[in-house]
Amino acid sequence: MKPKMLICITSLTGGGAEKSLVNFVQEFESMFEISILVYTEKNNFYGSKLSHLRIDYFIRKNTPVIIEKLLNKAC
Repeated sequence: MKPKMLICITSLTGGGAEKSLVNFVQEFESMFEISILVYTEKNNFYGSKLSHLRIDYFIRKNTPVIIEKLLNKAC
């Protein structure tokens, strides 16, 4: 049984942090059971490269914008 790892990231858009996450996962997925928690589904560019992992989204695409704005202020 592999140790579990949860990675939290704000989005899976086409940025540098997201690309680093993909590289990290590719390097360590043989040693860990990796799950990813993403803040939003918007512009889910790297989602297909990580589709073999468990990916949960905190805010779905259809969530009203006002709720997202309130959560941004709280964080």
